[in-house]
Amino acid sequence: CIPDAFTPLNSDGTNDYWQIRFDCKYTDCLVKEGFYSIYDRWGNCIIHKKSLTEPWDGKDTEGNYVLDGMYSYIIHGVYDASVTGTRNFEYKGMVTVLSGNRK
Repeated sequence: CIPDAFTPLNSDGTNDYWQIRFDCKYTDCLVKEGFYSIYDRWGNCIIHKKSLTEPWDGKDTEGNYVLDGMYSYIIHGVYDASVTGTRNFEYKGMVTVLSGNRK
C-alpha cells in the first residue's frame, strides 16, 4: 500500500509521514530489501531512502520541509525467496504533500 498524500506540517499524529506498507489487506508478500527516491516537479531527487521501511517526513536532503504540491516517487525492491517468478519490483507514482492545519 502506497499512500497518495500526507500532511507533515500539522503534527497531529495522523498522516504525518509518508510510509510504504507491505502488510495491507491485498498484499501477502515479504520484501527482502529495497529503496526509494522522491523527486520534485523538475525531476530533481529531493530525498533518497535506503530502506523501504524508513518513512519520509516531508523534508528534503537539507532538512527543510518541502512546499505543498505533488512529488513523484520511484520504489525499487526485491521480494524474498518465498515469491516465485520475478522477484524484483519497481513502482512509480505521485504523492501530494499538504500542510494541513499548522499548529
